[in-house]
Amino acid sequence: MPLFLDLPVELLPVILRHIVKPHHLTLCCLVNKAFSVFTIPQLYERIHIYAWYKHGKAKVFNLFRTLAERPDLAKWVKKLELRDFPKAIYSAESYESLTSSCLKGLTNCTTLHSCTWTRDQTLSTEILEVLSSKCSSLKELEINGHATGTYNPRVLLQFTSLTKISLVMPSIDVIDILPIWLQRTGESLTAFHVLCKETTLITDSTLETLGHFMTQLKHLHIAGCPKVTQNGILSVLRHNSQRIESLGLEGLSPGLDIAVIAENARPFTALTSLTLTLRPRLPPSWSSEFRSLTARSPLAELHLYVIGQGYTPEACDQSGLVDSVVELHALTLRKFSFHRLRLRPELIGSICGSCPNLESLFVVVNNSSLNGLVPALARSRSPSEVLSIATQLGSQVRQLGFGNRVYQLDRITRTNEDKEIIVDLVLTPYEHPEVPEQFLVVRT
Repeated sequence: MPLFLDLPVELLPVILRHIVKPHHLTLCCLVNKAFSVFTIPQLYERIHIYAWYKHGKAKVFNLFRTLAERPDLAKWVKKLELRDFPKAIYSAESYESLTSSCLKGLTNCTTLHSCTWTRDQTLSTEILEVLSSKCSSLKELEINGHATGTYNPRVLLQFTSLTKISLVMPSIDVIDILPIWLQRTGESLTAFHVLCKETTLITDSTLETLGHFMTQLKHLHIAGCPKVTQNGILSVLRHNSQRIESLGLEGLSPGLDIAVIAENARPFTALTSLTLTLRPRLPPSWSSEFRSLTARSPLAELHLYVIGQGYTPEACDQSGLVDSVVELHALTLRKFSFHRLRLRPELIGSICGSCPNLESLFVVVNNSSLNGLVPALARSRSPSEVLSIATQLGSQVRQLGFGNRVYQLDRITRTNEDKEIIVDLVLTPYEHPEVPEQFLVVRT
């Protein structure tokens, strides 16, 4: 009988791609030399450290020490996502050691394509200089934009060939150099994201200035800028020669009029992802405005959430909202999320039953609705990632979330005393190192 090790070695990469947990990949590296050769590139290809990781700061120390001492491993890193980094280091020697390891480790990441570094007051001018000068393959940069007292914002001007710029809570000195930076970036930039808690530093005038230098955008996401209206968004879209594929308008001016955007911008015929915030009381015209914006869009992902006080389920025309979405995008929708919108179970059932390609559903429900939620979700024909609340679901569901915990639903077969094959459902920890965006940002 052939053994597993008798399989052609060419099949190993295909098999290993189904293993996502770093610890499991580490064990695969120890099987033999052939496994090690194929597993190490996958193990180091994507590195993630989140703020909630146990001993996350120690992981940062160990990571950069490894990348500094082992350039043969660092060369495989394509994506580096650091959402935690030590701030308080009481020993000067430890701080110098970490800084030295960071600089040397990043220098060794010669094929780095994407870098995320969002912890406030942990970036430095030296780190950004290494990223710009040594990581020639870097195309995507997501950083904390609070440069005051942390790094010299002018160092950002050295990044001239990025395809994606994402700034988290930028300070005024970073905003001031954006026009020069985007001008130097030129036509390579296809994605521009700004995420703020709530800032008045970015206005329509800011976007009007920046729009002249963003002519090839496919992805635009502005969040937490209440001084931005439809005029600012339109000023960016008018200068853009590409079709927008993803659009995020979150926490902008209370008077934001998406109907004006729809009337004055080119039709969104390539739009596949849309994120919008809603006010506690939807105006009667919302459904028609949504239709005018997305009527010609092959929408695959839709994220909606309510901001502000005074929301009650009765204040929102849930049926009209769901009907509008389902009528237009039932056949293309793959991911649907509602934040701070407590949908009734029958409407969740309508979504699941009407969208045959739905894969991901994020919803908020009351505890009293749990019993009614199970049959509603069971109507979905092919959900592979349902992060919501339920207790008994069909065999097609792979993941289940409750509160702030996410589990995988594994099915284990066994043979009982009567020689019958029994399938047991068990909850196991969520293994994938990448966390859905819905759990990275808390919208309030």
